[in-house]
Amino acid sequence: MRAGERPALRFTELTKSFGHSEVLRGVSFDVEQGEIHALLGVNGAGKSTLIKILAGVHRLDSGVIEVRGRRLPPGHDPEAARTAGIAFVHQDLGLVEDLSVADNVALHLGFEQRFGLVRRRATAERVARVLGAVGADFSPERLVGSLSKDEQVLCAVARALALEPGIVVLDEVSASLPKPDVERLATSLRGMRRSGVAFIYVTHRLDELTGLVDRVTVLRNGKKVLTAPMAELSHEALVKNIVGAETMATGQRPGAEDRFRRGGGDPHLVVRDLITHELTTPISFDVRAGEVLGICRLVGSGTRELAQVRR
Repeated sequence: MRAGERPALRFTELTKSFGHSEVLRGVSFDVEQGEIHALLGVNGAGKSTLIKILAGVHRLDSGVIEVRGRRLPPGHDPEAARTAGIAFVHQDLGLVEDLSVADNVALHLGFEQRFGLVRRRATAERVARVLGAVGADFSPERLVGSLSKDEQVLCAVARALALEPGIVVLDEVSASLPKPDVERLATSLRGMRRSGVAFIYVTHRLDELTGLVDRVTVLRNGKKVLTAPMAELSHEALVKNIVGAETMATGQRPGAEDRFRRGGGDPHLVVRDLITHELTTPISFDVRAGEVLGICRLVGSGTRELAQVRR
């Protein structure tokens, strides 16, 4: 950040509780202009709550959020977040597959009109300019359902950027993308940050951070435990901060050994390095007697195919 330049976003001593559960505990960090800033943490660390507070879905208990030096009003709503220049792209993308790319973007941005009539060509031309800005090479006239997964992500990012925000939150958008598609997304994001837009990049996939993000903030148990340049962090240091020293020392989360004993010892099902057409990243897991293993999925992530795998 240049001298005298305000950060794009500043969180100061954010706290939030749900009943007796303290979800955020004095979280403070900055996101600089033109920066890709990763927000990391295990499930339950507080990431989703922080993002929903920023979006105006949840209300802060205490603390301050500033956008380019201007404080967001206490209890701001989603419209206030949008007015402040904050846009969001969520994991499910929120696209309408039966509509064209141009129509999906225009639903957010508005259609070009003249004398009360929609000017479809002018709308498509405006959307094409936005697609070019994110490095997308597909036509705005294509149906979203005909796009590949990474193209759909770029479409959703273009829709967000069409609002000309100063901050874009990318919430697990790469979760269902194979590695080559993640690399294409990374190339597009690196190009977009030159315009000064700040990105908050929420992910669980640590392997995609190197060469993409500038800095990293880690939340653990509702507290900020780290904000540092990505270039200064090893993979091991990241994992240690995310899961904690106790987990690193044992190789398990606290209580995992007891759960293993209750689960019946040796596994009844072992899956190692499974790859299919949809499951492009190798997956491994065990299932033990008396254990219920939950498998959560995003549409298109491959879990339906997992259930159909045969030897």
